[in-house]
Amino acid sequence: MKKVVAFFMLMLLLFPTEALGGKSGTPGNPGDWYVKDNPANSDPSKAPLVFVHGLNSSSYVWWEENDMYDLALERGYETAFVDLYPVNNMWDNGSMLASMLGEIYEYFGEKPLVLVTHSKGGVDAQSALVHYGANEYVSNVFTLSSPHHGSQLADLAYSNWAGWLAEIIGGRNDGTYSLQTGQMAYYRSLTDSHTDHGRNPIYTLAGTSWGGFGGALYWGGLYLRQFGQNDGAVTVSSSRLNYGTEIAVGNWDHFLIANGRATFDFFKPFLSTDHQVNEGATSNMEPEKESGTILRGGPGKGNVKEVIPVEDDVEAVTFSYLSDVPLDGLSLTSPSGKSYSFNDVTETHGEFFGAWQHIASVANPEAGEWVLTSRQRGTHPYFLAVQVEGGVANELQMELPKSIKDPLKPSIQSTAINKQTLSYDIQVSYTTADNPSVSSQLQTVSSKNGEMNLPFNQEGAYTLTITISGKTTNQAPFERTIVKNIYMDKKGDLYYN
Repeated sequence: MKKVVAFFMLMLLLFPTEALGGKSGTPGNPGDWYVKDNPANSDPSKAPLVFVHGLNSSSYVWWEENDMYDLALERGYETAFVDLYPVNNMWDNGSMLASMLGEIYEYFGEKPLVLVTHSKGGVDAQSALVHYGANEYVSNVFTLSSPHHGSQLADLAYSNWAGWLAEIIGGRNDGTYSLQTGQMAYYRSLTDSHTDHGRNPIYTLAGTSWGGFGGALYWGGLYLRQFGQNDGAVTVSSSRLNYGTEIAVGNWDHFLIANGRATFDFFKPFLSTDHQVNEGATSNMEPEKESGTILRGGPGKGNVKEVIPVEDDVEAVTFSYLSDVPLDGLSLTSPSGKSYSFNDVTETHGEFFGAWQHIASVANPEAGEWVLTSRQRGTHPYFLAVQVEGGVANELQMELPKSIKDPLKPSIQSTAINKQTLSYDIQVSYTTADNPSVSSQLQTVSSKNGEMNLPFNQEGAYTLTITISGKTTNQAPFERTIVKNIYMDKKGDLYYN
């Protein structure tokens, strides 16, 4: 407790409220906004910059271990910082932000504002502009790795295997629910068809780094790899808007992209409406390695044993074991009995903020059954994500229904798979915006052909956790897990990416 009090006292000394404009209070309080020092070389022609944070974050992110504010001040820009709800959806935050932008606009003498947003803050900002009428206060908008099309990590939080852990650590909330890919497909349909969606130019940046091995973003990057290049939290494809201008895709992780020294000079030329698009600003993206995932999870009562099949021709396999606390007593054994150790334990970020990850990676693994054992006392909910590079890769796909009357169907393209051996376990869960922390299990089906009619019966988010198992043509067993999110609106229309 003393450390907490000391921290806030330090924050008050470093950033005293009397030195801030806007509403009174300490930065970090949702609903408040702050204006810091005026630049010595202030240029009246420059638009004030308003910085908007993302999920599980606050205004502190822009100056705490970050020189974004310092660089803006040094380059002569007036700045303001807002605090939104850290885990609310884009509708709550969009409404709140719209009110604050009106106040900030008046504070700066009715000069049009420029928004610099990180992660979900970009979605919140677009909600404020398009759906809550704040577009009249703003000129340009910059989104730094914003999940405009949702996050597959949010889908994962509502899957059958990851749900045990996500619910315990509070990873299921309004913010996570709203970022599911089906939800965001619905949001895009409402937003991109709105008459005001193009009134404010939007500029995007994206990253392709996951940070260091075993870092807070590493396992997320591994999981997202199957969907394309990403920064450990958001894929490059999700960061893009077809009516936006992509400024750069760089070697930034999801934290670094919001840091001044990393990206300020990339978007600085676009802060005014008088600019030229820099040719070649976007980096060359390397082709992503084909990969797939095997998922497991549960309540973690006492000892846990998971047997994971790894087929032949696999280039690498990585075991990411997430739990609610750091664990000792994890062991990994190859089919021939060789033991492998897990790396140092680190805390995760994003939708699984507060979980602890334990990672072991093996190049050119033996084919056969790998055994992961967790020997613990008590109950520790866990989630195991096994990332497999190569092998049957991501050639196992599912064709989602176009309407509530259409069935779910498999789409198997690989010639390395013995299709006669395939079996499917399909679990469907349902969650509503009214109670985003709890999912209801609607249906579990095991079948040989993988086809099923989904139990669509009311508006909400439907998460499909599909486990496909079988053998290769060389008779090596394999397994893959596919997680899909579908949103059904009140009219019965389906939305997904």
